[in-house]
Amino acid sequence: MSYHITILRTLDGAQVPLHPDEVFAATGSSSDWRYVEQDAAFVKERGDEVLVLWYENGELWTERPEPWMLEALLDLAKRLGARVRGDEFETYETVDRTYFHPDGIQARGDAERESKAMLADHLKTQRIIRIGIIGCFAALAAAAYFIGKQFEK
Repeated sequence: MSYHITILRTLDGAQVPLHPDEVFAATGSSSDWRYVEQDAAFVKERGDEVLVLWYENGELWTERPEPWMLEALLDLAKRLGARVRGDEFETYETVDRTYFHPDGIQARGDAERESKAMLADHLKTQRIIRIGIIGCFAALAAAAYFIGKQFEK
């Protein structure tokens, strides 16, 4: 499983989408960002390492960032009036320091409830499948028993 980092903006628990024009303005003010249109991605390079930020649903995201990449994300988020959030809903204050933003706490609770509901649905489906398999084997066993009884006569 990969680790995702998101740049997003929230206000009072609601997401305030980043507009593409804002992102263009924020990345355009720095000569080391470039936009790759076919991927809807913003790219920053350092030597042979590449940071790719994808724009999707009013957020920017990347996966498995190195510390230098996280610094770039923090800088960009500051220019956008946004924040940098990890997979566990922690907000990055610096590369080494995180905290739980109030909106992140709410989002984490929502995600946990959604995850539990999905797990419950999955377990229900698995139970139905297991009962079906056991029922098929029971029917086969009953058929084999009755066929065997026919040969005993």
